[in-house]
Formats: sequence, C-alpha cells, structure tokens
Amino acid sequence: MAATLVTPPAVAPINVAEAKAHLRITHDEEDGLIQDLIETATRFLNDNDGVCAVRQTWRYYVDDVASVHRVHRHPVIGISAATAFDRNGNASLLEPAMIDLEPRKRPAELCFDTAAISDGAANGAEVDIEFGFGDT
Repeated sequence: MAATLVTPPAVAPINVAEAKAHLRITHDEEDGLIQDLIETATRFLNDNDGVCAVRQTWRYYVDDVASVHRVHRHPVIGISAATAFDRNGNASLLEPAMIDLEPRKRPAELCFDTAAISDGAANGAEVDIEFGFGDT
C-alpha cells in the first residue's frame, strides 16, 4: 500500500526560539544549524518511526479492498475522505461506515466493508487519513 503526503504540517513541531530556550542558547550564531537539526529530527521521526507530530494528511492507495492494511503512521486522527474506483476507473465516494480504521492498534489497521462496496472498488481505493498530535 503506497502513500503520499497530501497536506503537510502547517508548522514545525518546535521552533528555533523554543529549541534555544531549552538548550539555554542566548546568541543567534547557530540559528541556521538549530533549524536544520529540527527539520532533520522531524523528518527522521516521520520517515523512520512513522510519528507525525503535527496534523497532516496522507493519501493511501489500496489495490485490494478485501485485505486488512496496516497503516504505519501514528497517531491517527481519522479518515477525512475515501474514494473507490470501479472497473472503468469511475470514482465514487465511500461512506464512513464502509471503512473501519482501528487507531488503537499499532500499526493501525484499515479494512473495508467488502459487502457494501464489492463491485464499486474493483480498481481499488484512495483513503485520506489525518495524523498528528494536534495543529501545533
């Protein structure tokens, strides 16, 4: 199951001023380095551990709606949109009741009500899921 970042975080999980206060740095000579370290640490947590500190939306591309899919990002906020594609490539929106996302498991599990969308998702589905601890 492939995923693409749709809506990136609006802010960094920590800014330079907060980092400097924590590190007890009072000069500005290393602000660029501190900013680079914040970006690197955020990218590492996101890419390697799947931790999304600030709210962001990822689109998951699902080929087989009959399988259980593991979502390796957390914490899960919820599903913001879902679309199924029929044999001809026509899109149709999926109702929230047709999708089950179990966010308390780690990794979270995504599965579909195959009885409700049997032929409607012959060419798979796209599911937009929001992750993060909050907006800031």
